[in-house]
Amino acid sequence: MNTIGNRILIIDSDKNFLENTSEFLREKGFEVWEATHSLLGVEKAKNYTPNLILLDIDFPDVDGIEICQTLREIPELNNTLITFLSNHTEDFVQIACFKAGADDYFSKPIKNNVLYFRIQALLKRNLNIVTQNQHISTEINGLVEIDTEKFIVKVGSQNVSLPKKQFFLLQLLMSRPSKVYSRELILELIWGSKNRIGGRVVDVYIRKLREKIGSKHIVTIKGVGYRFDQ
Repeated sequence: MNTIGNRILIIDSDKNFLENTSEFLREKGFEVWEATHSLLGVEKAKNYTPNLILLDIDFPDVDGIEICQTLREIPELNNTLITFLSNHTEDFVQIACFKAGADDYFSKPIKNNVLYFRIQALLKRNLNIVTQNQHISTEINGLVEIDTEKFIVKVGSQNVSLPKKQFFLLQLLMSRPSKVYSRELILELIWGSKNRIGGRVVDVYIRKLREKIGSKHIVTIKGVGYRFDQ
């Protein structure tokens, strides 16, 4: 039995892949739900609050990228990982997935054992981040406040809703104000040392953070990275 979060939802229109992968993961001790249509997947995500969602891109109803954006707007799923599992290999597609709020991207075909260990690594890293951030509350200058126990960010008196990765990125920057974090270090600390994504994803997440909390707090150090200013 997995102890690092064993609830998985697979949203994929390929019934054979869905059945085979679900059966394999259940044998490995996971609790697995399935959805062959993306909108049905959203409903199941709301009902079951999985630790991880494996999401394809191509669906007859609504495409996976739009569904990912929808899932990221559901507060109950703030701690849920979303990983795309798709035949698409184009860089622009993968970047669009990360922009939509994905935590990782796996390319099909993928062997079951490889999928299993990559899932284990994702869930373990996510558990470590959540555990380390428990019962910590940081306030900067009374302007931006982050409460990691309640998963709340406030700018002034207004609550701001942030998807999980944006939340962790903000907490990292706020943890040591004025320290400059390189894109490479941010990728390692937030996405993991074995991530296969580029620094452009960090730029996308920084831009989204600025849209939410204001542009004056996160400063770009050209050619180096980013810092949080009080």
